Amino acid sequence: MTPPRWLYWPSTASWTPADLADLRAWYKADAITGLSDGDPVSTWSDSSGGGYDLTQTSTARPLYQTNTLNGLPVVEFDGSDDFIEASTAADWAFLNTAGGAEVLAVWKAGTSADPEGINALFATNRGSVLNQGAYTFHDSRSALPRDDVIASAVRNSETGGTGDNYYLAPTGDDFMPANTAALLNVTFDCSNSTADYKVRHRLNGGTAVGGNTSTKTASTSNPLDPLRLGYLNGSVGFLNGYIAEVVICDALLSGTDREKVEGYLAHKWGLESNLPSTHPYKSSAP
Repeated sequence: MTPPRWLYWPSTASWTPADLADLRAWYKADAITGLSDGDPVSTWSDSSGGGYDLTQTSTARPLYQTNTLNGLPVVEFDGSDDFIEASTAADWAFLNTAGGAEVLAVWKAGTSADPEGINALFATNRGSVLNQGAYTFHDSRSALPRDDVIASAVRNSETGGTGDNYYLAPTGDDFMPANTAALLNVTFDCSNSTADYKVRHRLNGGTAVGGNTSTKTASTSNPLDPLRLGYLNGSVGFLNGYIAEVVICDALLSGTDREKVEGYLAHKWGLESNLPSTHPYKSSAP
C-alpha cells in the first residue's frame, strides 16, 4: 500500500492568528460578507470563534470600502459619529487589569497629513478619559502640542477626582504618520514592576516605545464599556480613517508569536516594506 503523501511532504499552510493560544478577538475587513462598496457595516463578526461580534445601527455605522489597501477591503469611519462595538463590558476586563494584553492593528488615522485632532483605534471607557477602561488613539492636536503621537492608557475609576490612578504612554512626535496605513502593536502589562513597560507601542514591527511613569495599582474591575472600535468617549475621538484588521490577545505574546502576527499582517496588507530589515518575516509571511 502506498503511504499517505503527508509522510513525505510537510504542511505548507500559512500561519494565521487563529494559531495563537491567547487569541481573544479577531476582526478582519476581508471576512465581512454580503456587502458592496460603500455599504454600512451593521455587524463585524469575530473571526477568532469566540463570538465577540461588533455591531452598530442607524447612521453611526462605518462603511465597507472595497479594494482600498493592497487590493483588500477596509472598514471606513467618518470622524463624526461612526463606531462599532461589542456587547458586554465584562468581556474586556483583561485590557485594564493585571493579567496583560496585546492589540495589533492595521489602520489609518486621519485623511490628511495634519488632521489636528484625536482619532481613536479603540476604547473601553465612556464619558471621559478619566473613567475606568483602556484606550489607544492617534493624536495630532497642536494645542497640547502633539504631532502624530500614539497614546494608550489603562485607567482605574477616578470618580470624585481622586488622582492620576492610571498608566499612560504617549509616544514622541512623528511616531505614526497620519493618513498612512500602518501596523501598530500595543501591549498592556499593568503588573510589570517597571513603570515604562506597563504600556508600550511598536510601529511596523519596530522597537518598543514606552513613556509611562505612573506606578499606581492596576484595576481588578470591569471597564465601563465593551470594546468600541473607532471612538474614544463622550464626543471625542471619532476615527476619521479606516481599520483593516485588529488582533486582540488576552495575554502578552512571546516575541516569536508577536513577530508572526506582524509578518502575517504586514504581508497581507502590503506593508512588508515597512518591517525592519532584521525582522524574521521581512521577505516572506510566516
